[in-house]
Amino acid sequence: MRASRVVLDACTANPNLAMPTLSQTEVTSILRRWAASWIDVASDGKLIIEDDYWQKSIDTLYERFLNHERGVYCGGTAWTLMKLFEAFGFEAWIYNFGVPDTELSHVVTLVRADGRIIVQDAYFNYTLNGTDGASADILAILAALKERRASERLVVSTEQVTKVALYGLDEAPPDPRTLTDWMGGDIASVTDCGLVRAGVVKCKAENVAAGSVRNWERWPELKRFLTEHGYPEDSTYLMLLPLGLSSSRDGWTPPSDNRDTGTNALLKSMSRVVGAH
Repeated sequence: MRASRVVLDACTANPNLAMPTLSQTEVTSILRRWAASWIDVASDGKLIIEDDYWQKSIDTLYERFLNHERGVYCGGTAWTLMKLFEAFGFEAWIYNFGVPDTELSHVVTLVRADGRIIVQDAYFNYTLNGTDGASADILAILAALKERRASERLVVSTEQVTKVALYGLDEAPPDPRTLTDWMGGDIASVTDCGLVRAGVVKCKAENVAAGSVRNWERWPELKRFLTEHGYPEDSTYLMLLPLGLSSSRDGWTPPSDNRDTGTNALLKSMSRVVGAH
């Protein structure tokens, strides 16, 4: 049986994955950091990868990104990371949350590791830990948010990463700082733009991390929403507003009666913690 290309490349790029002393949580964090560097971000909907990308294998998605054919937003990023985790034998989901019918939403990957279901986000390159340094279980995260005590119980573990952003342009701009703020990154750090093919320019976007959301053009709107609803000015609190939970066994945003049994069980557990808001 031919080994998956993405698995082989992951192990080549991260030789410490072979260390037998690594915990499952450490493995998922290594994979998340690696994936954050090659999952291309689309600057607008015209450059989004095919509508049926959720049906494609992780190797096919990986090839699309390596060739800079198309990019994704947070949802496609979370789905790709989920598929990468599955290629390494992990059970994983994507969790969509935020304000319905607005852009004030986000999608992260949930993965079962070391007996917990933890958050891994390859879009802003972070995970959430408890104050003891261990990755926090999603139910503990939601409970801390529900009690408005995230700052006391949760720690955002993030590192700056350089991502590739794709723009629908006919030529590379002389000054990349004129480009749209595509995902909340530090726009001043967008550099090294070049034409990939007709109508598509790729640029390096450096210094992307969890705090980059505060550079997003809609951050004032998001901050206002959080304040008006009694939440601290922390986008993590959007997790209390579930929009969907899916696994690759379900497909993208499945009807509730078609969800995998494990997905339904997790969603019910999360819903019990969140309750009314």
